[in-house]
Amino acid sequence: MDMREAAEAYCQVIEAARGSNRPQFASDVARTLARAVAAAYDLVSAGIDEEGLGEAAPEPIPHERWLTCFADIASVLTAWDDYWTTLDAYRVDDATGLPDVRALPPADFVVNLSLADALADIWRDLRQGLNAMREGVPADNVAWEWRFSFQTHWGAHAVEALRAIHAQVTS
Repeated sequence: MDMREAAEAYCQVIEAARGSNRPQFASDVARTLARAVAAAYDLVSAGIDEEGLGEAAPEPIPHERWLTCFADIASVLTAWDDYWTTLDAYRVDDATGLPDVRALPPADFVVNLSLADALADIWRDLRQGLNAMREGVPADNVAWEWRFSFQTHWGAHAVEALRAIHAQVTS
């Protein structure tokens, strides 16, 4: 499955959130999101050449549209929306500069996050690229944007969201 197909599948699930059955919605999100993550890793390894990319970039999704998406997702997730995680996957030993997985993170690294917020942010990054393709932005430009936003934004949301969903679906 390529990135465009994966993005379409994920966005379809998110855009159909309102009124969905929570366990089924969560399973559909996990399945399509995992495919999008796999496709994004393929973009990372593909090494898109930035030379020759035009200036055309995806138009941002209006914040009001994001808020509607967020509210629709939150209305399905209800009690599954909030989850706990840490902001630092590896604690670094100051003496060696190496990760020290034995060190417990300080309490301020443990945070409560919104699953609906993460899923809506991912939707925005992926939908923006799909809209751009429909408007004629070259596929290489969109692929570059998807790769960049995966590495800097939605990738972290995706792995956290998958972990949170997995904890609910398998409990």
